[in-house]
Amino acid sequence: MAAREAVAYETSKPPKTQITMDGLDFAAALDRCIERSGIKQLPAPKVIEARPVEQVSASVMKRPFPNYRNNFRRY
Repeated sequence: MAAREAVAYETSKPPKTQITMDGLDFAAALDRCIERSGIKQLPAPKVIEARPVEQVSASVMKRPFPNYRNNFRRY
């Protein structure tokens, strides 16, 4: 009885929705969607300025590091 019920789940089922490209490749369909949305040009990406890395002296690195974790409350 249980084996009969499990047979339906042994193989994958076809998807319920069908995606049609109307004979177009993906790039052409994407261009068509962009034109339909009305966006003329995408905004330029923001530039993140890099800062120089601070130099740490050896005496600071030789000190013991704190043993507590910053994500725990300390009180």
